[in-house]
Amino acid sequence: MKTSLFTQIIHFLLILFFTSENLYASNVVRYISNINGLTNNSVNCILEDSENTMWIGTWDGLNAYNGREITTFRYSKSDPNSISNNIIRQIIEKENCLWIATDNGINRLDKQTYQITRYYLRKDNKIPYQEKSFILAQSAGSEIVCFVKGVGFFIYDDSIDEFNFVKTDFVTEVKDFSIDKLDNLLFLLEDGTIAHISYRQFIKEGKKDKLLSIGMDGPVNSLFQSGGRFVLNGKNRLFILNHDFTVSHSIRLSISKPVSQVLLSGDVMYISFIEGGCILYDLKSDTHTYLDELPNQLSVFTLYLGSQNILWIGTDGQGLIQFYHYDSLFQTIHTTHPVRCFCEDTIGNILVGTKGNGIKLLNPDTKTIRDYLDESQGLISNSVYALRKNRANDIFIGTEGVGINILDAVTGRLNRLDIPDKYPMFKAVYNIFFTNNDSLMWIGTSGYGLIKMEISKEQGRYRVKGFRQYNSSDKSISLSNDVVYAIASDPENQALWFGTRGGGLHWINLKNNAIKTLEDIDSRILLTNSDILCLFQDHSDTWIGTSYGLNKLQGCNNDFTLTKYVDGTLTNKTVHGILKDSKNNIWISTNQGLSCLNITNGKIDNYTLNDGLQNDEFSDGAFLKDRRNYLYFGGVSGLNYFNPQNIHKRDFNPLLTLNTLKIYNTLQDINKRIEKGILKLGYEERFVSFNFIAKDFINNENCEYAYRLKNHSDDWVEMGNNPSLIFTHLPSGNYHLEVKCTNGDRVWGNHIYRLTIKVGYPWWLSVPALTIYGVLIVIIFCIVKSVVKNRIRLSRQVLIARVEREHEQKNYESKLNFFTNVAHEFFTPLTLIYTPAQHLLEQYGFDENTRKYLQIIKNNAERMQKLISELMEFRKASGNMSLHPKYIDVKTLVEYASDNYIDILRDNKIDFKIVMQNVAKIYSDSNALEKIIFNLLSNAFKYTPRNGYIKVMLSQDDPDSTLHLLIRNSGKGLTEQQMAEVFDKYKIFDVAKFGNSVSNGIGLNLTKQLVELLGGEISVSSELGKYVEFSVMIPSLSSDSLQVSALDEDDTVPQEEVKAELSKIHKEIVVLVVEDEKNICELLCDILFEYTVRVTRDGIEALSEIEHNHPDIIISDIMMPNMDGLTLINKLKSELKTSYIPIIGVSAKASVEDQINAFKHGADAYITKPFHPKQIISTIENLLSRQTLLKDYFNSSLSSIKVRNGIVLHPEDEELIHTVTDFIQSNIDDESLSPSTIADFVGVSKATLYRKFKEIMDKTPSEFIRSIRLEHAAKLLRTTRLTVSEIMFKCGFSNKSYFYREFFKQYGGSPKEYRSQ
Repeated sequence: MKTSLFTQIIHFLLILFFTSENLYASNVVRYISNINGLTNNSVNCILEDSENTMWIGTWDGLNAYNGREITTFRYSKSDPNSISNNIIRQIIEKENCLWIATDNGINRLDKQTYQITRYYLRKDNKIPYQEKSFILAQSAGSEIVCFVKGVGFFIYDDSIDEFNFVKTDFVTEVKDFSIDKLDNLLFLLEDGTIAHISYRQFIKEGKKDKLLSIGMDGPVNSLFQSGGRFVLNGKNRLFILNHDFTVSHSIRLSISKPVSQVLLSGDVMYISFIEGGCILYDLKSDTHTYLDELPNQLSVFTLYLGSQNILWIGTDGQGLIQFYHYDSLFQTIHTTHPVRCFCEDTIGNILVGTKGNGIKLLNPDTKTIRDYLDESQGLISNSVYALRKNRANDIFIGTEGVGINILDAVTGRLNRLDIPDKYPMFKAVYNIFFTNNDSLMWIGTSGYGLIKMEISKEQGRYRVKGFRQYNSSDKSISLSNDVVYAIASDPENQALWFGTRGGGLHWINLKNNAIKTLEDIDSRILLTNSDILCLFQDHSDTWIGTSYGLNKLQGCNNDFTLTKYVDGTLTNKTVHGILKDSKNNIWISTNQGLSCLNITNGKIDNYTLNDGLQNDEFSDGAFLKDRRNYLYFGGVSGLNYFNPQNIHKRDFNPLLTLNTLKIYNTLQDINKRIEKGILKLGYEERFVSFNFIAKDFINNENCEYAYRLKNHSDDWVEMGNNPSLIFTHLPSGNYHLEVKCTNGDRVWGNHIYRLTIKVGYPWWLSVPALTIYGVLIVIIFCIVKSVVKNRIRLSRQVLIARVEREHEQKNYESKLNFFTNVAHEFFTPLTLIYTPAQHLLEQYGFDENTRKYLQIIKNNAERMQKLISELMEFRKASGNMSLHPKYIDVKTLVEYASDNYIDILRDNKIDFKIVMQNVAKIYSDSNALEKIIFNLLSNAFKYTPRNGYIKVMLSQDDPDSTLHLLIRNSGKGLTEQQMAEVFDKYKIFDVAKFGNSVSNGIGLNLTKQLVELLGGEISVSSELGKYVEFSVMIPSLSSDSLQVSALDEDDTVPQEEVKAELSKIHKEIVVLVVEDEKNICELLCDILFEYTVRVTRDGIEALSEIEHNHPDIIISDIMMPNMDGLTLINKLKSELKTSYIPIIGVSAKASVEDQINAFKHGADAYITKPFHPKQIISTIENLLSRQTLLKDYFNSSLSSIKVRNGIVLHPEDEELIHTVTDFIQSNIDDESLSPSTIADFVGVSKATLYRKFKEIMDKTPSEFIRSIRLEHAAKLLRTTRLTVSEIMFKCGFSNKSYFYREFFKQYGGSPKEYRSQ
């Protein structure tokens, strides 16, 4: 393989001057020295290993070069993993190891781990006194053979990692040796003779008499092996041996210099000399040529022919030389001034316009350029920006100066275009374009716009017949910029395109000179940038180069489509020139080199300075295609020209390897971290960087890289020429990394580096952690299950208990409702007992005995009413009762309660004692306190046996007047369980059998709730068989505990004064009684005998009666069949014709809530059963009297008078105030509003208006207007965010100081202070 590659190099060198003129072939010489990182510039040996890494042995260390960077290995006394000596003499590769011969021992270097093993092969390990004491060779079986001068031969044994000594008897006579591929050993002896022996026989019996000598003409100085053959160097002669050790070639050298190295490949041979120079010898012609690119005095130590047809040359003092043949893509001509334009003359020479150095003349065939025209020869300016040839082959020249130069094609004379003085002056011509058979010349300038000149050639000179300038100062045209760099015609030559710097693309009609912008033609089309630098017309396509990308405009007749090229490899590029080659590819000169666009597939190839360009920066307008289809592009450092058909790139496919691996910027051992193509990363090692290298030794800096990370993204990501790849915070999981690269000519290869990356999971997601999580989940599940089961069980128990309690509650409520309803029914007969008794007591004529019994009936009826009321209020004992606290005489209250049990005390001989200490008054609810005392006494008397005792003790604390009540009675006592349940309303103990109870009371549960309602505490203690004791503590209520009842019963009782005034009874007053109880009806009729009474039994009958005759007042029971009293009241009050009739509600429901409910439905009064006869009469008289007063008031003139702010207003006065106020508010922003305007509006004189306002408002009209304005201003300050000035004008004030002063008078502060409050 190396032979064929080397042969190709030789062939290229031999036919270098006979190749096509379109190829720009050259030999490239590149130096690599200590400046590039080489340890020493004297190179002794070179080797390219199987991985295309160059190993370079020098006089001061070993170097590994991968095409981009150098890794060095040097001796270090403190580092056992270093080479044994810095003078490297020889390098041999065997598998993954390198064997390195130094001046002090042999070294084995593992290429993967860089582990170095030293073998000194001398007993004393001392440095030998002579050079090249260690010589290496490799047998056909890859065994390493080492010769140590003065010691002997050694063969390396892999199994024991040692060198085995080979016994020979001619060690001292050997100067050098080598082994060929047929396992023949060739020895150069100290006397200059040559001998050989087979490798097998040498190992078996290495004696001198077994050596076979080779007869040579004279002594041999050195021995080489190349191309599988031995080459011997004698005095000015080289001998090439056949495999049978006969001489095939004997070459006499005309150069009398010591030969340092010979490389043989086919029929050619490289020969280097220690004293300088290197020649190429042709074995067929027996001729040689020098490598002229190398200095003749350059001392060469060694040669090596590597891959890519590269000849590596090791020198003495100049480092390593890389020598190879390279076909340059472009012909480059460098100039001292930037190239700005081109033009081809009639014979194929190229005129080159420069900025500052006039016009040059380029001969493309000879590749030479010379000065041609400048200011001394009549050129207007040496800065030439435009060259254009017309059909007559005359060349028009635009420069930085004023006017136009013309180079005559016939005479070769340089003339100046004669422009009449009547036309405007212009200069800085950047473009020249011809239309209309060259009769119209269009000139693009910098600062003078677009110029059109009509010209003709008469008598050998051009004359200007017409002149038109288009610039931004002409308002009749849409031109926004006067810098015109680019001009091109449309496909039909009916119009012209021209581009401006920053003003976009314009179109001019050649017939009517109308100018439009591209946006005017089609507003949908927007170029990548409005800074137009160049134009190129390609049939119907117009290519537009801007300072930000390339555009292609397709179509005509106002039907265009635009293609933009700003992405990919054209990103941010400034396009200076555009040309099209014969293959329809578009070539673009930019600020970043040349680009070739394949319009078929959209592929873009880029070329830079590294590809042989004059510079990466090119010039505006400097582009040309000549008659041979050569393309020319000019730039800041010269020009490039080439035939696009000959542009080709190397197809070399470089090997791609991983160079370094870093984790968190710490260098890793690749071979330890990557096993079998797998890189395992811990969760904490997710910041990893890779550095790759493409093994291309030609233009390696141009190699580009791309990668993709499968399982993360399947898209290739291009990295440019940066070989480093960094991943940060890779998620846990498995990924497959693939990396590919290009060669130095940016041609993608098919070598793909593949690596599997396994990123570990964090410890909390590891297998042990997941196992622990699973165990915890199971434990938690079991715990939760147990808790849930327990909660379900408890919930069931609670539910059962709640259901049982609700059942008990329902039973209790049912019983309570039953007793309440029964108690309510008691009120009707009770009323028929109490009211007649009271009515009879008020009559005269009864004797004392009769009155005594009537009083007894009345008293017991009152007592029964009290007990029934207590039973009905039992349900309100939860704290919803209204409190009416007042100062209560505790002693009197207790004595009053005790008087009810005097008969029981006497009958049962009960010892009853009351002990009081410091008892005075307490501020509390009398009704609740009375119930508590009465119930506890009743309970004590109920369970005290005959001849028992009851002891009551009362005391009060100072100064809070807290009442302490203790009641103890003898009896059988209570158990612990009974004491715990004594206040439970659902618990009923055994009924007392003593018959001592006056009544059953309202229960201890109600007593407890009443005590708590008053803020007190109650407790019980007992001793079985002896006593039961209740202890009560009740604090004095505070004033804020007062709960006002919705109805004060005293309000329903008519005042005595009113009753006295209503002494006269009017028989014409009709009273309608609605009552379902017949006896109550008869009772009411007796009480109201002075009135006309009509009776109905329910609400329906009452409505029927009222439809025929409206009564003056209605007395209605609340609870009735068919239609109750509340419904009746609702219907009567909702009807306008009956809503005025007073209605008195009568019911046994005596609670405040029931009374409030009746008043909400419209009742005028509410009387509870049983009632006093005079209560009925007084209520009727009170309601009738109030109705009469209201009727008299509304029938009088006083009802039309209103009092406002202490002023009496008549209706007409109030109407006047409302009218004036509305008028002021509707015209409040009119500062001319005055009392005269208001007087005219209301139709009175100004004096009358003034008098009226003073009488009514005690204000003048002006003061009234001002007050309305200020009120409106205050409202706006509160509700809007308008400024004070805006509000002032909106309210009709024009004087700011006046507004602030009056506002301060009325509101006591400034408007700003008022707003901030």
